[in-house]
Amino acid sequence: MLLIGFLFCGAKVAGKQMLGAALSITGVLIVLNHSEWRQLLALQFVIGDLCIIVATIA
Repeated sequence: MLLIGFLFCGAKVAGKQMLGAALSITGVLIVLNHSEWRQLLALQFVIGDLCIIVATIA
């Protein structure tokens, strides 16, 4: 939502908001990978994954 607000509405993004978003994404990645960083490094996207990401953002 932070990115959408910035791109489409011209909303200002503060440093604390960026830090909060980065911490949130990091926390989700830790939970999803069960703290196995090698899984994250081996992550590969296929075209279907990218379509879902684009549809979610749009």
